[in-house]
Amino acid sequence: MQIGVVMSGCRPGGGGELLTVRTIESLSEAGHSITLYVPEAVNLDEYSRFYNDAFRCRIVVRKNRIINLIPQKYRTLPKDFYLKWRLEEKIIFDLSPTVIPTYIRLPDLAYFHALPLLDPLRPKRFRRSANPKHLARKLFIAAWKKNVDRFLTSSTKMLANSDFTRRELCKVGLHCEVAYPPVDLISWQPQNDTYRKGVVSVARFSPSNANKHHEWQLQILKDKPTTLLALGGCMTLEETHHLKWLKQNATPNVKLVANAPFQQVRDAVWSAKVFLHTAEKEGFGMSVVEAIAAGCIPLVYDDGGPREIVTVPELRFKSIEEARVKLDKALAGEYDGLLPELQNHVQSFDVKSYKKRFLDLVSDILN
Repeated sequence: MQIGVVMSGCRPGGGGELLTVRTIESLSEAGHSITLYVPEAVNLDEYSRFYNDAFRCRIVVRKNRIINLIPQKYRTLPKDFYLKWRLEEKIIFDLSPTVIPTYIRLPDLAYFHALPLLDPLRPKRFRRSANPKHLARKLFIAAWKKNVDRFLTSSTKMLANSDFTRRELCKVGLHCEVAYPPVDLISWQPQNDTYRKGVVSVARFSPSNANKHHEWQLQILKDKPTTLLALGGCMTLEETHHLKWLKQNATPNVKLVANAPFQQVRDAVWSAKVFLHTAEKEGFGMSVVEAIAAGCIPLVYDDGGPREIVTVPELRFKSIEEARVKLDKALAGEYDGLLPELQNHVQSFDVKSYKKRFLDLVSDILN
């Protein structure tokens, strides 16, 4: 069957893109054909470099605009596009519906893996009404709220990537089932026992007003007799400027590396003692699962989806000072005995479990 898959961004280096890769793989393995709707061209070589694999299936890639999902050649022919879509794609899956556009047709399945617009007001970010970003955001939020009503009255199957995301969606009336994202645990298991030292983090270099909070990491590592290797994707001009600022303010014991290939990231996690994760209001946290599978002691901000991964309170922090204290304990080995419990817990997030769950949902929709 021909299935349409929609994603709002296709810059490798993030969990949403990896989710798309795994979803397309599972659909292809089940014998389906896929049309991938994206806002920009997909660079398969970049995906292979970041994820150690590319799309292992044959897909048709069509460019589109996020707002109306109409490909370039159909932008002046929305009626023709509607007919073509209805004829070719029997079902539509949206893997990034936090950007809920005015669909010509609502998707049959929507998977929420982030919450950028569920905290829409964030007044400190856009205080000046003359700021075009502020005006654009207000218009976008208005459209988003309007389309929430369409989802509420539709038959769209809605999934959330964590119980945290599910609860946040419930606040606006969207009721979802939880389907944890797929993590390739086997590829992250260390090949042999090595001496571990230092701290590593893996997160996209989002600006300081986003939720990754690399600036917290600089404060946590300040004056510490250990090193931090911060790895992350850096694709946009905004992210480039933020990375430049981080490097200017980093102490000598902090090294920041952008767009490292998969092998380098995995080797860094394999050799580190502690995995530091400072994301706030994160939907899930795939990199935390990978780090636990790789044998790192996770130290995560006590918020969002990572709480469902790191179920041990001792390995969560609510302030920079608390993180500094717990980092010293983790490096000293005081938390080593907690790792086996976490490694057993994250087995429920493996790729096979996700693919089975997702294909069961596809079968339900088709029937």
